[in-house]
Amino acid sequence: MADQLNAERDLLAACREWRRLAEAEGEAIRTRNWELCSACQNALQFLRERITALLPTVRDEWARAGGDHAARQQAFGDTLHRLIELERRNQTLLQSLREAARLKIQQLNEAKIKLKLLRRSYGFAHAPARQSFS
Repeated sequence: MADQLNAERDLLAACREWRRLAEAEGEAIRTRNWELCSACQNALQFLRERITALLPTVRDEWARAGGDHAARQQAFGDTLHRLIELERRNQTLLQSLREAARLKIQQLNEAKIKLKLLRRSYGFAHAPARQSFS
């Protein structure tokens, strides 16, 4: 039973770490710290796998321990829901930044095309490589 109690403790610790990492990921996205964002996402993937592995043992513990198994399950479900919502907010923020970057790239490509057309209209086949006045 001690191992099972450890499983619940480990599950709760993993959930706390998930929250911490998800908040750090959100801050990394807001500050455009892509290295930290990637590190958080990798660690979060590991935590999700860890939580998935712990759940059967924890659920067995809750069933054997008596008490209100349904209440424990509901509390965990609520915690999990809050963590998933935090991840969704991060995903939405990341998608909005990606869309803004996509639009900026599109604008730059359009400006590049216009500049090429303008150069052609003035008779420049290529941009001058280097001009020397000596």
